[in-house]
Amino acid sequence: MMKLYTVDNKEWQQVAPFVDTLILPVASCFIEQKQVPQSFHRLERVAERVEQGLQGRVFLLPTIVDYGMAPELFRSVIHNTVQSLQKSGFSHLVVLTDEKHAHMEGDEKPDSPVLSTFTKVVSCELEDDTWELEKHVRETMEAIVQNWQNSY
Repeated sequence: MMKLYTVDNKEWQQVAPFVDTLILPVASCFIEQKQVPQSFHRLERVAERVEQGLQGRVFLLPTIVDYGMAPELFRSVIHNTVQSLQKSGFSHLVVLTDEKHAHMEGDEKPDSPVLSTFTKVVSCELEDDTWELEKHVRETMEAIVQNWQNSY
């Protein structure tokens, strides 16, 4: 797996020339009455499955979590993160998010065309619907491949 928190430097040096796409999960995690929201886990499962399905070309970043931040402030955090990733040397960025942050779709345009960026919204309302989860994995992978094809 190519995840920021699991890859070591030696392994990274071997695969880095082939990896051109970052996946940045952005999730809501509003904890109420000691209940961890399943939507957070669902989004992370989709992100991990997409990384596995496109292994060798994508790198999964840690999830940015919104614990109830003011919308304008959280939007600024995401915007600044996307802008800083322009200097990363990667060619593509996929912001994978839940419905609570669907308003970000279209906001992620970088200031320079160095990084091709788009947002994919994953429905996280259903708890354990395997079919729906697989549908989101497939649709996200198809969107990434389409983005790759459009960049040539």
